Amino acid sequence: MIPLYISKKFSSIKELHHYLKDNNEEIILQKKSTVFKSYEKGAGISFTDFSNISNEDIAEKARLYGFKSDNIYPVINSTGFLDSHFDVHLKGCYKKTVKEQQGKVYLIDTHLKGLGNILAKKSDIKMLIKDIDWKMLGKDYEGKTECLVFEIPKIKVRPDAMEFIKETPDLENSLAMRYVNTVLAVKSNDPAFQEENDVFEQHISEIKNADMAKKYGFFYAVKELAIMGEGSICPVVGGSNSATRVLDISEPSNHSDVDKNGPSKDTQKEEKKGIKIVKLKKK
Repeated sequence: MIPLYISKKFSSIKELHHYLKDNNEEIILQKKSTVFKSYEKGAGISFTDFSNISNEDIAEKARLYGFKSDNIYPVINSTGFLDSHFDVHLKGCYKKTVKEQQGKVYLIDTHLKGLGNILAKKSDIKMLIKDIDWKMLGKDYEGKTECLVFEIPKIKVRPDAMEFIKETPDLENSLAMRYVNTVLAVKSNDPAFQEENDVFEQHISEIKNADMAKKYGFFYAVKELAIMGEGSICPVVGGSNSATRVLDISEPSNHSDVDKNGPSKDTQKEEKKGIKIVKLKKK
């Protein structure tokens, strides 16, 4: 199905493409002027069964990422994933906004504004950009995806929220965002679509769930987005990008950096017994 914001019916893919190109300026302006809550951008992409990944593998990956046991790591957003608006966040889209908004972003409850909905204060959140294995996010894809991750000390998360996160696997992470730079990509041999076709060919291989983009021959490549002051944990089901979750290393570890010679046997034993994943289904 084509995005819900396109209400017109089309007799052919070619007609759809011409509609998108003819109305491109208006559609892009609409996308750039709207603050999106990512979990609202479509319904349900189910998780791949996480049971095919061993605790040992998860613990080792988390250690390599530099994750520490006294923090939680909500994966707020991921790249290379086609959402229900046919938008794809590209690698590098977070770089500018993370630099500009570091220390200015809250973790809140379900995008609700108000003192009672703050789960972690902006001064306690460090935003990271991390390349994370798709399988760590519960998706059965090879390779890694660039993610926007919050690093938050567990003691700085509101206690009732921390307990809820630990006990509730079917949460979603969601990002309040505005698109700054997005372009139309169209698969077409028509010379009139040369620019759009070039974008399509350049980025289609980066999309892990590209079936719909290939079927309808288009997507919107988001090259830069702006974080609008918050990331959110949402008790909802079925977001537009399910490749988000909270990573929580439950057992203490005395190191945060990777030793060049690899972990000691004691560290390996400690990590093997101690990683816990709280799955969050987003956008």
